[in-house]
Amino acid sequence: MKYLIFDTESTGLPREEKDPFHYPEYWPRMVQLAWILTDGETIITEENYLIYPDGFVIPSSSMEIHGITNERAREEGKPVLEVLSVFSESIKQADVLVGHNVSFDRSIVTSEYSRAKLNAPILKLPYHCTMKTSTEVCKLPAKGGRRGYKWPSLSELHQFLFEEPFEHAHDASADVRACMRCYLELKNRGLFQELWTKPDPKEMKWKKRRNNPYY
Repeated sequence: MKYLIFDTESTGLPREEKDPFHYPEYWPRMVQLAWILTDGETIITEENYLIYPDGFVIPSSSMEIHGITNERAREEGKPVLEVLSVFSESIKQADVLVGHNVSFDRSIVTSEYSRAKLNAPILKLPYHCTMKTSTEVCKLPAKGGRRGYKWPSLSELHQFLFEEPFEHAHDASADVRACMRCYLELKNRGLFQELWTKPDPKEMKWKKRRNNPYY
């Protein structure tokens, strides 16, 4: 079994997270994409790319979170098509997709495939989300007097599992390393028994819309 653990940084948040990613104008642009392909014991591939900001600007509010400036992105960034091409090769080798708040990162990446009018192979992989699965493990009180538990951040999950923080949170490469460590620990505890394979409504609408050729 090969696991593709990935993370993105972006220019912000979508208008609403339920917005369909086949309308890329509703979704922020991808600024960084990092991933690790592993069999659970050995890292097979590890990649980390900044995206060249072609046609978009990284707002200061997002820079404050991930620290990626427009200048750095222009100097170090690669064309998004080049990055998606490399990512697609790793997807072909993977059996399971893994992320923390995986639905958000999946949508960010898929919206970039959609902008480029490319096939989105990421949608065909079953997936696991460390955020949603660990909510009942961490049991962090919900804020604002709400019932139940809040979704743990990756930093909170890492602290809970290993009693130590990890450095450079909100850098996609560091987040992927931390997510991999958390995922394998949760998996060892038997918390991932089934894969999430049921497509969400956004995907079904995208595939049905005019017999969408990009799926």
